[in-house]
Amino acid sequence: MNLWGKSIISGISITGILFALISVNGWGPCAPGSTLGMIFSWLHYPATWAAEVLHKLTIPELPALFFACAAQWSLVIYAILQWRSSRGVSE
Repeated sequence: MNLWGKSIISGISITGILFALISVNGWGPCAPGSTLGMIFSWLHYPATWAAEVLHKLTIPELPALFFACAAQWSLVIYAILQWRSSRGVSE
């Protein structure tokens, strides 16, 4: 499997785990219901800006946020994997 495949699968998995952890902690009227939930939502903060743009294009809010977060984590993981492969680190 190439680096893009690994990074996309990992990005979707990380996003799913973080969304589940945010959901378990509950959600208040304006923010997560606990400090731990707030920390998990900060991990998605750059992707929320992209999700706002997607939401203005009449895409539903939660799928837009999930897509943007998965893309964010996929790009981060791809950069790490590319860096590791350029250094010659075996997988």
